[in-house]
Amino acid sequence: MKKPGVHAIAATEPKHRVVHEGDRSTMPPPSLPVKRTVKAKGAKPKTKDDLEFDELLDKLRCRKDEQVDPENSVCEWERSNSDDRKFLASLDEDAVPLKLCHEDALVYRKGRFNSIKDDLVKKLFDLFHETVFQSRFNSEIPITWNVRMLKTAGCCYYRRHQDGSKRARIELSPKVLDRPSRLRDTLLHEMCHAAGWLIHGYRDGHGTLFKFWAQRALQLLGLTVTTTHSYIIETKYVYRCQGCANEVRRHSKSLDTSRFICSICKGRFELFVNNKRNNQVTPAAERKPSPFSRFVKDEYKSIKTGSPHLKHSEVMSALSERWRTAKNNCV
Repeated sequence: MKKPGVHAIAATEPKHRVVHEGDRSTMPPPSLPVKRTVKAKGAKPKTKDDLEFDELLDKLRCRKDEQVDPENSVCEWERSNSDDRKFLASLDEDAVPLKLCHEDALVYRKGRFNSIKDDLVKKLFDLFHETVFQSRFNSEIPITWNVRMLKTAGCCYYRRHQDGSKRARIELSPKVLDRPSRLRDTLLHEMCHAAGWLIHGYRDGHGTLFKFWAQRALQLLGLTVTTTHSYIIETKYVYRCQGCANEVRRHSKSLDTSRFICSICKGRFELFVNNKRNNQVTPAAERKPSPFSRFVKDEYKSIKTGSPHLKHSEVMSALSERWRTAKNNCV
């Protein structure tokens, strides 16, 4: 990896040699080109913090054939507050029952998640920033919710301004992060990405820097940072095959059951509604069209045929006027 501000330029120059006529039979084999690395002007030398971090990073470097020992003396950090560890563990409803839950976590476990998720984001960010990342983020990280993220839990975006300052922002998915434990783990994951860029200047992905900060979070707070999630995404609508019970989940009624069939058994789909309050999936009640919908279906074609130049909005206005007149006559 290259440090920002130091651009490595690979220049290959073959060795020149003089060849006289008649000497081609005894000519030595061609030599390999010489690879030179040229640093751009204005490269910033490493600071003391960077050198100390690099030395520690070499000791903590994760190899594919070995795992970092959490009890290694090299990985000794300041001891974390046990109260913070209990609060974070209590956010997981599958691991800690309510009667053993931390008192500060009860608000997020019992309350409606959509109404308290912003407060939880701020509380978790401040806790992670101070404990894991030593308050070393030199700029504010905006955290927003993106409703268009249907399967991805979160994303971290990097940017460098013209003045050389580095910025990062985090986007979270309200469709995937529907409970406190998922928000806790995903936010920490994205902050590990942001740390590699804001603190050290690398777009590291899930590389050594990411693993370094993930290891630190495990030591201080007991949280395991994974590279991918395996969450079962809860959706409002479930299309279930009548033949093999294969399920297709959707956040809206976007699957036309009259056109699409099951790819496994070629059976037909039936629409179910997922009730999050009692965790039950019930068949969707067939919604009958309203009188106005039937009126539009019957009269739309006649108006459009008589006046083909009319736009859709103009046709609907005419239908609304006819419907209003018909209702008044009935009364």
